[in-house]
Amino acid sequence: MFRPLRRAERAISTQEAWLVVETENHGVLSVTGDEGWPYGIPLNHVLLDGALYFHCAKAGHKLDALAAEPRACFTVVRGPLEAPADILPNTLGTYESAVVFGHVSLVADADRVAALEALCARYAPARVGDAAYFAKHMPGVAVLRMAVSHITGKRLLVK
Repeated sequence: MFRPLRRAERAISTQEAWLVVETENHGVLSVTGDEGWPYGIPLNHVLLDGALYFHCAKAGHKLDALAAEPRACFTVVRGPLEAPADILPNTLGTYESAVVFGHVSLVADADRVAALEALCARYAPARVGDAAYFAKHMPGVAVLRMAVSHITGKRLLVK
């Protein structure tokens, strides 16, 4: 169902791909948008119980697209881990990446709160436990869950 990585010599393990997802702060969620046009949107994410979670507004292009077609992919890119001098000369392989495929759905209230707390713990730790902040913003926030079907990753080319 999913294609093998074309550059098999650059493939990283599933565990290494998850490490890219877990350690990088943002990625791009790609969906099928209006009239079949691709639509990619940068998002923060958190991994929780084997699924990816994102927060967003309760209306918009992304939600409309996902209502019509819940299949999506989420791409995370990590820049060079070594000093630029260690990158293999005369190549364009200057990054690692992970691509996660899955089905995205809206999250119900109980799981929504847990996901938002996990997102806050990762991106805004000062807001963890801030009941006034949550009460103010919760009504306007939707949470999306990507049930993961497949993940693949590609390594950086180094000497």
